[in-house]
Amino acid sequence: MGKRVAIGVAGRPHGVRGEIYVRTFNPDSDLIRPGATLERHLPKGEIASLTVEMVRETAKGLLVRFEGVDDRDVAAALTNCKLFIDRSEFPEPD
Repeated sequence: MGKRVAIGVAGRPHGVRGEIYVRTFNPDSDLIRPGATLERHLPKGEIASLTVEMVRETAKGLLVRFEGVDDRDVAAALTNCKLFIDRSEFPEPD
């Protein structure tokens, strides 16, 4: 990845199948979409890639499932992680 930009924070898990709420810094952004690769930064400094599998909007915000995050315990480990995306994924300005 090149230059990374923070786009949100992972919230609490939802249900038992690994879905997690994500609070985006720009609610109008569509950067969190199926197939997008994000980087997650844990508070202790650990970094890893996450690929978005599914996204749906709810009254409480975005509900996201990442590839390989298949249960509540794994999703809970992502809570409070900052989420970043490569700057090259941003749309060209008008």
